[in-house]
Amino acid sequence: MPVNIESWNEYNYIPKVAFHSGFSENYIITAYDVDGGIHSMDPEVEPTVAVVVVGHNERVDEEGNVYPEIIDAIAAGISSTNSTEKGEINTLSLKQNNHSETLLRINCPKLSNIEPWSLGSPEIWLIVTSSKGTRLLKHFFDPKRAEIDNKNYIVDRFQFTWNHSSIGEFVNFSWYEEDWGTSKIEVKFSLKYKLVTAEIKYDIKNNDDKMGEQIITLDDQLTQEYNTGLIKWRQKS
Repeated sequence: MPVNIESWNEYNYIPKVAFHSGFSENYIITAYDVDGGIHSMDPEVEPTVAVVVVGHNERVDEEGNVYPEIIDAIAAGISSTNSTEKGEINTLSLKQNNHSETLLRINCPKLSNIEPWSLGSPEIWLIVTSSKGTRLLKHFFDPKRAEIDNKNYIVDRFQFTWNHSSIGEFVNFSWYEEDWGTSKIEVKFSLKYKLVTAEIKYDIKNNDDKMGEQIITLDDQLTQEYNTGLIKWRQKS
């Protein structure tokens, strides 16, 4: 996988070859130049020149098949689009019954905290669960690094119609970045808003990075920006 392929001029530069060495914190990426020289590279500092990284493709299994969830997400039209932003003006003064919830944009303030440059573009998943404990959606986002690393990545995607009776007074947003893994981990917890308690449950792989949880309520300001620290976003109603 070449990093910074756009800047690669094969006539005057031979890129280093690096190996992604794991998911532990504070690891160093080892790279080799054309003469066999060994170089240590910081996983949090993206190189300014092309580097070829040898490692596991996070979007395929051990046999090289793309994970069904990613294929299904793209086929269903729920992968990223980075469409032109249609505006942040909300059509409502408050969240009325049966209003539409739309994800306007997402932003990772420091992408290397969840995905080092040696692993390429992030694979971001969002799960939305109602206060009744019902999963409303699972959406996939596949922006390029330069599009979301401390930048607003425009999504402008319809999510769900908020029926107060069936969904309740709040929903929970669960974000995670998908990495390959050998086993599944069940994430399960309870959260309470006012007098309502919701049970949240979903699975991730053992190398996946949780990006945070956030509830959105009927009482929220329509212009509110949500932020878990690892990802921030805006909704539109």
